[in-house]
Amino acid sequence: MRNLVVAATGTGKTVVSAFDYRRFRQSRPGRPSRLLFVAHRKEILSQSLDTFRTILRDLNFGDLLVGGVTPASLDHLFVSIQSFHSQELMARTSPDFYDYIVVDEFHHAAAPTYQELLGYYQPTVLLGLTATPERADWKSVHTEYFGGRIAAEIRLYEAIERKLLTPFHYFGVTDSVDLREVRWENGKYVQADLENVYVLDHKRARDRARYILEAVERYCTDVRDVVGIGFCVSKAHAAFMAEQFNAMGVPSDFLVAESGDDVRDTVMRRLVTKEINFIFVVDIYNEGVDIPEVNTVLFLRPAESLTVYLQQLGRGLRLCEGKDARSTSSAMRGASTTSRTASRRCCRGTGGRW
Repeated sequence: MRNLVVAATGTGKTVVSAFDYRRFRQSRPGRPSRLLFVAHRKEILSQSLDTFRTILRDLNFGDLLVGGVTPASLDHLFVSIQSFHSQELMARTSPDFYDYIVVDEFHHAAAPTYQELLGYYQPTVLLGLTATPERADWKSVHTEYFGGRIAAEIRLYEAIERKLLTPFHYFGVTDSVDLREVRWENGKYVQADLENVYVLDHKRARDRARYILEAVERYCTDVRDVVGIGFCVSKAHAAFMAEQFNAMGVPSDFLVAESGDDVRDTVMRRLVTKEINFIFVVDIYNEGVDIPEVNTVLFLRPAESLTVYLQQLGRGLRLCEGKDARSTSSAMRGASTTSRTASRRCCRGTGGRW
């Protein structure tokens, strides 16, 4: 049995998988019902394991295999795709070892690292979870693995109408930097060129940072109430934006993929408590991290992928007490005619306001 669940970020895909696994296990009394839950980040796996333990009412259920953590058992395993390969899990388990396999963020399944896993195992149930099955390379994972059938689906606009996500206001702010001089190769802007205009060209970069903060102050009621994430083009850009915002009196920090768990936890705590107002990030927080308090998202670089764009937008849409459309109302976007047009196309019909 193969099922694909397509649901907007924040609407409970992991909860659905846990309830379905519980039903599956109850239908097989006395049988092992071994589970493999696969994702690509430790944060996703830890949160998913907690969800399964809560729904199964078993605080000892499952083990992690990620980032050097050694599991006590392989029977109910929450594993990163990187650890799956580095720990040679296929050599330690037979193709029919796992009865129920969940692959989170299933749009990644077209990658060779996932292809090997999906080609090896023969579970009774394969469950794919994603908010965005559409891929920028046009590969159709739901056709290849699920025969074009989606078992359950709730998209962003419907989730907002059902009050499962926070309504939002979207402001497309014209960028002060023209990207016509930035090279476009293989369907995207050249990162080094973007970093040059956003960071290394000091006067222009500082002017842009000031312009961004002015837009935040214009569209947000009070910057001191902001709990924000800014998506950047590179590590240098994230560090630069945090430095500039701090210099202009808005407490901020930055995180990159190499930031350790302790650093991430500390910075996240400081954001939630409003000790800082912004975290500027690159290559993290696109997916799998829940910070319901986030009420402002800044798109500080062009996003060529609709999938990535929707994932980033979803960081600010989770329900949280005291949060409504008035406080979830900022997004910087559009450094060129191309990216501004793309952002309009992405947001049309979702209840956004310009």
